[in-house]
Amino acid sequence: MLKNRVFFLICAICAATGILLRITYIPAPLTYDETFTVVTASPDFGVFYILKYFLIPDVHPPLYNLTLYLWNHVFPAMTKTTSIIPSGIFSLVSILSAWFLFPKYLPKTQKIIFFTLICISPLVIKHSFEVRSYSFMLMLSLFLTFFCVNLAQKIKDVNEINFKEFALYFILTAALSATHYFGSIVAGVYFIILAGTALKYKKYFWHFCAAYGLFLALFLPWLIWHYFAQIEAANGGWWGTSELVLAELLNDVFINVFAGTLPAVFLAISGIYVLLKAKKTSEELKETSVTFSFTAVVLTLFFCLLLQPKLTFFMGRFFTALLPCLFLLFSFVMCRAQKQNRYFMFVNAIILVSMLCISLQNIFDYKVNTGGKTAAEYLTQNSNGSKNFYFYSRNFYPKKSEALVFGYYIKVPGAKVININEPEGLSYLKKHDKNALVWIPINNFGGLPPFTKVKCIKQDCFIRINTNEQ
Repeated sequence: MLKNRVFFLICAICAATGILLRITYIPAPLTYDETFTVVTASPDFGVFYILKYFLIPDVHPPLYNLTLYLWNHVFPAMTKTTSIIPSGIFSLVSILSAWFLFPKYLPKTQKIIFFTLICISPLVIKHSFEVRSYSFMLMLSLFLTFFCVNLAQKIKDVNEINFKEFALYFILTAALSATHYFGSIVAGVYFIILAGTALKYKKYFWHFCAAYGLFLALFLPWLIWHYFAQIEAANGGWWGTSELVLAELLNDVFINVFAGTLPAVFLAISGIYVLLKAKKTSEELKETSVTFSFTAVVLTLFFCLLLQPKLTFFMGRFFTALLPCLFLLFSFVMCRAQKQNRYFMFVNAIILVSMLCISLQNIFDYKVNTGGKTAAEYLTQNSNGSKNFYFYSRNFYPKKSEALVFGYYIKVPGAKVININEPEGLSYLKKHDKNALVWIPINNFGGLPPFTKVKCIKQDCFIRINTNEQ
């Protein structure tokens, strides 16, 4: 009993520390992707304009951006502080749902471990206050995962599923899918599992088909519009293709999901031990949350591999949508191993503490100057009084948004922010400011005319174009 109390105390300390660590990311300047989200959710634009010129040329579904767009009508200043509030709310709701929505029929120890994993995961902590879709996606994924596990259990127990529950299933599936395409894969996998379970028990199969079919009918127009807007610029691939080899991508997923080698090794030891004792726990291995989560992980990985030649989904942060299933499996393994052998209580403590240490290390390694703030300040200070500011970008973001993104931190009234990658931009530079600094975000030097490098600030560089050679 004393050992249990010590372990629960360790869980409580880790969880509380993990929650507090989220706050440390608040002061960091916006990254470029966050800046894109902020400037393209401005209430100065109409919804159709945002969809056509910002979100359709981008690589994600629109729900999070439109949610922030509505938020910015309440707080139109669009400051860093007001923009991160929604993500902070979503993060808080995720923490609360990890505790209060956790399936009630599962052991309390597993619930505590699952909650602690959500609180201390480096992947979750890093994105908790980002002005991006990941905290929103985690919240929706937790809602949908717990709800679908309960639906699967109801089917097995031959309990009634009413219309309101099917309506909620439809809403959560649509919301997760419209937030991120990885979320749409996870939601599709959940449908396959529920439909398969319903078919096996000969109950509610067509109900699930109707709910998911209605979602597809509503989502397909966006998908088609998005696809054809992207395909010409994708060099024969689809949008979101990465130049990294699969091994590098899988390593990124591994690091983000397991938080490093040490937690993964001890989780593997616990998993092997549980499987070796499977004769005694064979019924537990067939428990709904285990079979549902395991099947979801396997099918999601399968579909990601299937799409890999054309569309890259093996990015660590994308797996935020799969974390509820992964952490259900992790917590199951840790709980069962600890139940069968008290020595695994020590192993579990090592897993949790090591994950928390990785989160602490990430904070110390975090580049608070990542993004445009420091670079834009340097550009402004060395502009020699000019209100023309030049940058070079090769389609990092949709064309109409690039000057907004890179000009976000340039606080000069009447400033003109010009991309010299465009012919008219280079001509304007040669005509008005031959010796002006040119900002190269993220060291993107390819295709530039002759230049002299002036200064580098982390991933950003400044050059002067040799206009005499043009």
